[in-house]
Amino acid sequence: MQILLLTTTGAHTGQPRAWPLGFHRDGDTLAAFAANGNRPGWYYNLRAHPDAVIEVGTETWPVPPPSPTAHTASGPKYPLPFLADFPAKVPSEIPVIALPRTTN
Repeated sequence: MQILLLTTTGAHTGQPRAWPLGFHRDGDTLAAFAANGNRPGWYYNLRAHPDAVIEVGTETWPVPPPSPTAHTASGPKYPLPFLADFPAKVPSEIPVIALPRTTN
């Protein structure tokens, strides 16, 4: 599994927080899944302060403005083709965050 490092600003603290996340790559878009039993802290941080930074390997880039795209996995449309049958595979709604690759 590939890992990215997502650095967000704390929703309540305003302090930087780094989160290692597994992701799925679809072209220039990375998909992160906001699930760990509950919604993870990085999800709330990103929704409150979308000015985050992504690191994959030796590459670093900002989350593109105005904010990342969040799609709920049980909704009718998905940001990436590989999610077409995702609702049948998971028992509850899981937000899928699409993080497009930008250039510095």
